[in-house]
Amino acid sequence: MSSETNVDDGVASWESEQGADAEEPTDGTNDEPGTGDRSVAEYTEPTRRAVLAATSGVVGAFGLTSATATARAGARTAQRSSTDDGVDTPTEWLMNGFDLRNTRFPRNATAPTGSIEERWSFDVSVDHVNGGSYKTGRVEYAPPIVVDGMVLVGDGSLRSDRNYLHAIDKDSGEHVWRRRMPEMNTSPAVGEGRVFAAGNASFVVGLDLETGREQWKWGTGDVVRSSPKYHEGSVYVGSDDGTFYALDPGKGFSQWEHDTTDDASNLRMYGSQPIHDGLVYVNTWAPQGGPSFLYALDVEDGGEEWTHQLSTNGGGAAPPAVGDDYLFVPNGGRNRMVAFELGSHDPVWEKGDFDFGPRNGAAVADCRVFVGSQGGHVTAMDVETGEWAWRSDTRAAVEMPVMVANGTVYAVDQEGWLYGFAVQGGGKRFEYEIGEQASTTPRAVDGDLFVASNKDVQRLTGDAGSFSIDPVCEVEQRTTSTTNAQTGEPTATSTTAPTGTTGADDTDAAETTTSGSGGLPGFGLAAGASALAAAAGVALRRARREDDVE
Repeated sequence: MSSETNVDDGVASWESEQGADAEEPTDGTNDEPGTGDRSVAEYTEPTRRAVLAATSGVVGAFGLTSATATARAGARTAQRSSTDDGVDTPTEWLMNGFDLRNTRFPRNATAPTGSIEERWSFDVSVDHVNGGSYKTGRVEYAPPIVVDGMVLVGDGSLRSDRNYLHAIDKDSGEHVWRRRMPEMNTSPAVGEGRVFAAGNASFVVGLDLETGREQWKWGTGDVVRSSPKYHEGSVYVGSDDGTFYALDPGKGFSQWEHDTTDDASNLRMYGSQPIHDGLVYVNTWAPQGGPSFLYALDVEDGGEEWTHQLSTNGGGAAPPAVGDDYLFVPNGGRNRMVAFELGSHDPVWEKGDFDFGPRNGAAVADCRVFVGSQGGHVTAMDVETGEWAWRSDTRAAVEMPVMVANGTVYAVDQEGWLYGFAVQGGGKRFEYEIGEQASTTPRAVDGDLFVASNKDVQRLTGDAGSFSIDPVCEVEQRTTSTTNAQTGEPTATSTTAPTGTTGADDTDAAETTTSGSGGLPGFGLAAGASALAAAAGVALRRARREDDVE
């Protein structure tokens, strides 16, 4: 097992305990290629470059189109690009948060809105190399990513020597390769043909995307609960040692480090940290009391551009998300949603009545910001004012961020139920049980949903309906909520449906009310976007055929 010299004693000890995976059959590279429909050799570097080339043109063109199609476009100067804001990758999900801004909104993606059924399931408690069951597997706080025809997901168990980062064939659900890891409570990221992954043994690794072979390892001073992000030659990740790192993606050495321990001790960093306009926004959480902070760091050198204290006695920021004009921060120290203006970083609005845990990140789609909470509900708010558009209940706590696609807000609760709520009004389109427990965020890729319970990873399909061009923003909105006369905000209304899968349209049992947005439909020219996406697909398939010939 190769390793860089920048590994602390804890990492070296863990590596020694694992040996070199010699007890399991491999191809001599310390990898475990699968025996499914696809061989590892099919995942080639030219294919990955083709993906990026095919999508970058679509992203640039669609970003400009969508900006001109929105009602507030005249007041906005930021434009989308192929390496930042609003990256559309309907066939892939390269990092936690979907894009650099953590919008969790693949604008062009379709996804099931009813009649849900399973296409395949990958059980992490099964030994997919030697056969049989070998542990009590668990996928917790580690939503999968989807890239280059594979689903990448990490697991954890009580036996620390049997935890893996798994590569699963996207189409068949078969094992491709796996890499032995400590317990993983984070999602990996992909860039430059590598997978960047972190676990609870205080290190970050760079692996070859095609084989899972380890290329480098960087030791931190404590557990890593932050999901890495790759951006323009750097891997960004935070650690419980109170340090936020920028690492070299090729060799793993530190490019810069930002130490938060001068402000407070025992600060943790959860989820993934959004990147926008040359800044990375670092959220911290104080689990043992004391103050917590939000930082804006320069992506080039880690310089502190802005700091905001969130709490004085515990709690802190769940993973933020960046919209067109605002930074949205679920503040678990005060259980309030906070919006800061980009540029000035002045606070614009705050709204309360939440119960945020450290991973309750936000999703942003046009004029709405969506968030789940430990209180067992999903709430939609106007990005300009913070006024509630609707709130819908789930059966149990929502511990992870929601995802928006196909005119639908997707959420998973702690009891293992997957929900689809209409972006207009919050009416429940379906609910589907994925497992006994779950702490995850769905991914919309290739028209299906990729989701993990605590036991397995699933690909779900179903009726996609005709909601892909449903506008998020309208003057007249439907809502499942009733208005509280004292606060002016809606009160939660239960939307629990009978056990099983339902596919009712959002118009059922939803009363019409006027929202505070005053906006116009915000999805832009869907037809043009679809044409661009189709062109990208043609280019990608042509590139793959050329790769096969070579």
